[in-house]
Amino acid sequence: MSPLLEIESATVEFGGLRAVDALDLRLEEGEVVALIGPNGAGKTTVFNAITGVYPLSRGAIRFAGKPIHNLPTWRTNRLGIARTFQNIRLFRNLTAFDNVIVAFNRRARRDVGGTLFRTAAAEARRREIFKQAGELLDWLGLADAAETCSADLPYGKQRRLEIARALATKPRLLLLDEPAAGMNAAEKADLAILLDRLRGELGLTLLIIEHDMKMVMANCPRIVVLDHGQKIAEGAPVEIQRNSDVIEAYLGEKPKEN
Repeated sequence: MSPLLEIESATVEFGGLRAVDALDLRLEEGEVVALIGPNGAGKTTVFNAITGVYPLSRGAIRFAGKPIHNLPTWRTNRLGIARTFQNIRLFRNLTAFDNVIVAFNRRARRDVGGTLFRTAAAEARRREIFKQAGELLDWLGLADAAETCSADLPYGKQRRLEIARALATKPRLLLLDEPAAGMNAAEKADLAILLDRLRGELGLTLLIIEHDMKMVMANCPRIVVLDHGQKIAEGAPVEIQRNSDVIEAYLGEKPKEN
C-alpha cells in the first residue's frame, strides 16, 4: 500500500537559492512525524511546497498515491491536507465560532440560489454546519469561547482555534507549523494531549515543525532533520539525540569523543 504522503527528490529554488534540496520523505497513514532543523533549514518551505504555495523546481509530491505538486492551495486542501501557521492567521475581528464557520463553508457545496432564496435544503445545510462547528469547538475545549472575538482569546486558545479551523476542512493530513510557539508549560502539556487525540480519536496523520525539543522528543516517534534544505538525519528520538550531524547543525561543532 502506498504511503499517505510521499515526497520524492523535491527541490525548491528561488533564483540561485536552493531552499529545499532533493528531499525524500514518506508518511504512512496515522503517523506523527516531526520536521526539525535550525532556523533557515527549509522546514516551512517544505510545508509550502506540500500545500501548493511554492512550486517544485524538480521532484514530485504525491498524496494518497496522486501527484499534488504544483496544485493550487485550494485543491490540496480539498484533497485532505490542512495546515496551521507559525504566525497565527485567524480572522481577528470574527468570533471563534465564525472563524470555524468560514472554514466549514469552504468545504460546503456551492448553492447560490438556495442561499439567496433560503430554500429548505440550504437551511438544512446551514443548520448542519452550525451544529458541526459547535461540536468541533466543544471537542477542542473552546465551547465557552465561541462568541468571543478571536483577537481577545488567550494565546493558547488562539492556537487551538487555528487547529479547529484546519480541522473544519476535514483533513487526513494536518501540517502544524510550530504549534507550541509562545506557549507556557501548562499550554504545552495540553497541546501534547491534543496531539495524541488528533491521531488516536480522529485518525489524522501529523507532520509537525517544532523548535521545542522536549515536546518533539516526547510526542513524535519519528523525526526528520533538515539543514540548509537537505535531510541530514531521520529516525527515532534517541537516534536523533545521538546523531553527530544533528548536533553539529544545531551547535556548529562536532561532538567531542570520550
